[in-house]
This record gives sequence, C-alpha cells and structure tokens, in this order.
Amino acid sequence: MKTFLYGFLIFGFIIFGTIEMGLISADEGKFANLEGKVAFGTIRSRTGDVVLLQDGDIQLVDKIADSPRFSPDGTKLLYVAMKYRPGKIAVLNLHNKEQKFYEVKPEPGAMAWLVSDNKILYEGIVDFKREINGLFIFDPVSGNVIKIHEFDPGFDVSAFDVTKEGNKIAIELGAPKGSDRSGIYLGTLSGDKIKDLQYFISKGEKPRFSPEGRMLAFVKIPDPKVHPSTHLREIFVLDLETKEESRLTNNEWEDREPCWSPDGKKILFVSNRRKGYPWGGELFLLNLDDRSETQVSFGKPIGEVIGSGGIWTTDDQPDWAP
Repeated sequence: MKTFLYGFLIFGFIIFGTIEMGLISADEGKFANLEGKVAFGTIRSRTGDVVLLQDGDIQLVDKIADSPRFSPDGTKLLYVAMKYRPGKIAVLNLHNKEQKFYEVKPEPGAMAWLVSDNKILYEGIVDFKREINGLFIFDPVSGNVIKIHEFDPGFDVSAFDVTKEGNKIAIELGAPKGSDRSGIYLGTLSGDKIKDLQYFISKGEKPRFSPEGRMLAFVKIPDPKVHPSTHLREIFVLDLETKEESRLTNNEWEDREPCWSPDGKKILFVSNRRKGYPWGGELFLLNLDDRSETQVSFGKPIGEVIGSGGIWTTDDQPDWAP
C-alpha cells in the first residue's frame, strides 16, 4: 500500500448564509424525546434530508443532504450537501444558525471532525477508472486539502470514525472481487498520516468509537457456526483493550448503523421492523445496562417497490451530541 501527501487550494467558492430550521409537520411521524440532540438522515420528504431531533421536536436542517456528524463539543453540524453537484461540505453553527458550504476536490463522501485542530477528515475518490479511494484532511480556514492516505485499487471506504482525541481511526473497507479482506481496519492518526492500519474485524461494518475511545460499536452478520439461526446484521461492541467482543442485539430484524450516547451508556441504531416493508428503517435506543430497547422514531409507508414489497420511511446515519 502506497501512501504519499499532496495539497492544493480549494477551487470554486464558499457560500455563507443563515437558515430557518422549520419543524417537520406532525403527519411525518412521531419521535421520542432524548437527552441532548440527534442528527440523522431521512427520506420522510422523499428527497433524502438531514434533520435534527432536540427536545422532542424534529427540525429540517437541509434537503438533499447526507452523512451528518456533530463536532466533538456539539456546537456545529457537519454534513454533505448533495443539492449541489458536485456535493459540498456543509457546516452549520447550531448557536447562530449560520451555514457555510465548501466546494472541495475530490467530492466528499463519509466525513468526521478532527478535534485537535478543528479540521475535517473526509473520504473521496482519487482515481475513478482505477477504483482508488483516499482519505483527505480539509482545513476550512486556509482552504487547503491534503491527501493523507491512498488505498489499494478496488478497496472502497464505506464508513469510518475517529476518537474524540483524534488519535485513533476505524475504517470500514469493502474489498475488491476475489478478496476476503472486507471489514473494519484500525489505525493511528498522527498529524497528517495514518499509521499501523491493520485488518481487525472480518466483514465488520459501520464502526463507531465510544465517547472515551475504549469501546468500538459495529455491525456484522453473526458467525453461522456460533449463531446458525440468523443471517441478518446485528450490533456488536468490541473492548479495544481486552479484545473481548459482545453481541448487543439478537432478534429477527436487521439492526445497523450504531452510534453512542454522549455518556456512553446507550446506543442509538437503525432497524427495519415493519412486516411487509422490506425497504426502510426507524431509530431504536438500546440501554446497555439492561439491554432493553425503545423505539425512538415512528414513520409511515411512503411507497412500494413493484414485486419487492412496500417502502417505509427510512431514518438512518444517526449521530448524538450533548
């Protein structure tokens, strides 16, 4: 695997503005009240939007948007504004509602904050024809973009997460055809380099570090040798110090996309539990003390895929901040 660095100034422009975060109408479904604030993606309006849940109210952040992530202190919200082509990095100040859009090259995919210097780490395509993906650091102040890692051809970055301290990274990589190395890789972030990237969890997906960085929540289909009765994705957690792995969900539905509560005592995740609606998902809350589950978002049917069943409103990509 070859790693090298380069940098270039942002091309295009930055858009400044303020937004009115209106409430989503009552007929869009109910939501349970959670401590703090939760951002997530949804297709309730059929366009694919980013919304904010706070104090039991759901507010629209932006239409045709994706991949919301809070800053470590919870004062800003990062997401990809897909209403622009190419998509732009969007940052919303949750105090004054000022919104900024940044056009970067390559176009951003999955993103996360780097707390140490308030920069943004994002995934982008290095070479489309050769199927080469990379990770980049964007500095909103200077406008510089630096490539910090380039993956081998055919390896696709599906998701990643960084600890609050910004010193560890977990990456979900899809392997090329003929390879059995799909899964979660763990490495160390040091300045503008990723070091000691190692294959860690076979076929693991959607890694998320706990607030203190000791635990890693993720998704995978349980080993059929251990759990022969299931073929659906479930939520697991790995203790990064002891390497002990625990299965958190065990049911007849597919559970995915976990994220931690700010105090590390709960996990919010997505699950599709509507019979007759294979397309969709709603938010559920898992209490780690007693493993009890509570439904957080309640959707409604919004369509049908001919020959495949109905479509339920999809809430996904949750992120939780104080």
